[in-house]
Amino acid sequence: MQEIEAKILEVNKTLIEAKLKELGAKKTFEGIIDGKFFDYPNEALKKNGEILRLRMQGEKCFLTYKKGDQTKTEVKVAEEIETEVSDFKLMEQILSKVGLIESKKTMTKHRTTYSIGETHFEIEEPIGEYEHIPTFLEIEAPNEEEIYKYAKRLGFEKKQCLAWTGGDVLKHYSGKTL
Repeated sequence: MQEIEAKILEVNKTLIEAKLKELGAKKTFEGIIDGKFFDYPNEALKKNGEILRLRMQGEKCFLTYKKGDQTKTEVKVAEEIETEVSDFKLMEQILSKVGLIESKKTMTKHRTTYSIGETHFEIEEPIGEYEHIPTFLEIEAPNEEEIYKYAKRLGFEKKQCLAWTGGDVLKHYSGKTL
């Protein structure tokens, strides 16, 4: 499956939520997001532009594989394969048994997700060691045009839609990466 998304920095959560509700968006999740990235000791996945992430999203656990797209677009495009798993600790053990090690921790954040059809709006509020990073919005849609359509309806310009990863956001505000 292809993931197509853009981030918009320094948003006002209250204002965004009000506008999303006016557009008919439905809240589909609110809670804490936290997890870990895994790689081989020689960083084979990282060197190939791939990531493997085990994440807790509220009470649910997901294992996600991503590979960034090398085409030049104005939004982030990546191959993404994700499945829900029943037990975070058990999945950690399985990954360890096949030679993977924890390579880095994800940005812990409070996420509020709204959806309109296949388009998802994730309001991200970093917490803990990342709480200095201002609230940002991620729009994930079936195509680039849909991202820009909704960004405009929410009061943003195309140039504010960034093809950034979470690591890019952290680097922008902290000078370091995940």
